[in-house]
Amino acid sequence: LVQDLEASLKPRNPVERANLAVVSIATSTGFGSGFFISSDGFIVTNRHVVRGSPENDQKVETAIDESEKKLEQVRKMLGSEKRRLDAFARTLEKDREELQKALKREKKRLDTEKVKEARQSIQERARYLSEWRTDYQSRYQKYRAAVNEFKSKRDDFRKKNRRLASQSRFTVTLADGREESAVLYKISDRLDLALLKLNGFVTPCLQAADASRAALG
Repeated sequence: LVQDLEASLKPRNPVERANLAVVSIATSTGFGSGFFISSDGFIVTNRHVVRGSPENDQKVETAIDESEKKLEQVRKMLGSEKRRLDAFARTLEKDREELQKALKREKKRLDTEKVKEARQSIQERARYLSEWRTDYQSRYQKYRAAVNEFKSKRDDFRKKNRRLASQSRFTVTLADGREESAVLYKISDRLDLALLKLNGFVTPCLQAADASRAALG
């Protein structure tokens, strides 16, 4: 692998040669980075890369709770408005029916001007109801779309976190873009560090500072 990377990338100085040891790590929740620390394929990375960050997860869950509360408030407001809208529609229909009945029973004895005013009132309220209903439906559809988007993102976040919690194999991208599969070797209990292992290769690696000085001296 060392020969392949050197032939492909042709490092011209110590910095470019050190970059041969750097890898990108793909997980179920995103990407991280690491580097080879030995020629037998050990890769050091951060624990939060392979297991996530509890602090960040808690922040996201808090944001999820707040979003759920806001959506619930909107749901209640829309529900209350829908009941008022329906009540308005029932009252309008009742007034329309009563006017029609009155016209049938005693059309000749009714005040023409009052009948005209009643009809005009019903027409105006009908227009108002139509505009209100259209506006309500538009806002309700936006609310439903927001709920669906929220649930999709929430469920996707939790699903990926569950997968990450048990993930033991990771795709690592080498310096030349080549992809290989590395296994999780060890996770530190105290530090934000983890070890992966790429088996079957002699790998480039970063040397410790004292080892580098010894090699130069």
